[in-house]
Amino acid sequence: QELKLLRANVEPDPIEKVRATLAHELGDDYLEHFQFIDPSALATASIGQVHRATLNDGRQVVIKVMRSDIEKTMRQDTEVLAGVAQLAEHVEAFAAWGPCQMASQLSTMLRRELDFGRERQNLEFFAEMLADRDDEVVIPKPVSGLCTKRVLVMDELVGETLSVYLHDHSDPPTCTKLSETIASVYLTMIFDEGLFHADPHLGNLLLLSD
Repeated sequence: QELKLLRANVEPDPIEKVRATLAHELGDDYLEHFQFIDPSALATASIGQVHRATLNDGRQVVIKVMRSDIEKTMRQDTEVLAGVAQLAEHVEAFAAWGPCQMASQLSTMLRRELDFGRERQNLEFFAEMLADRDDEVVIPKPVSGLCTKRVLVMDELVGETLSVYLHDHSDPPTCTKLSETIASVYLTMIFDEGLFHADPHLGNLLLLSD
């Protein structure tokens, strides 16, 4: 239930902070790349938020923008975690789990989350990996010239999340096809490629209209 709150009840940064981040990352003239940027967030999460936009060529995209204070907040949190881990090393029941090593590994992973450049690379890797299955799986394409460490611009995919679809529909043939496709893709990613999407909850998977 708490994890659901992270997806549903995160307050977005005000649009003024979003615009400041876009100007810092893309230049003061960033608006010249867009016909339109929706000031209301389409989605929010703990690290960033997403806004719909239209490029000058008419391409429909979304802009993922890192929260303005998230780097400072995460740095403070990991420092606190490291301190707690050092104390835990002196408790016999905890020491066997290697608290300091666990805190160090977690800190490294969190720092990686604060670089959208890695996410852009992953989009490109997955698109290449699954190129022969483009009739079944669509990976949004990043706009390379508008991606930085703190900003990620990519194609907007319009569809129903699987959580909504499965709640509202019970079409056995479609559900069977979805199950087979997802299972096949994940087996391919894990066993053939060794690179896989690590957060496959139903809110991260969309069923497109076609």
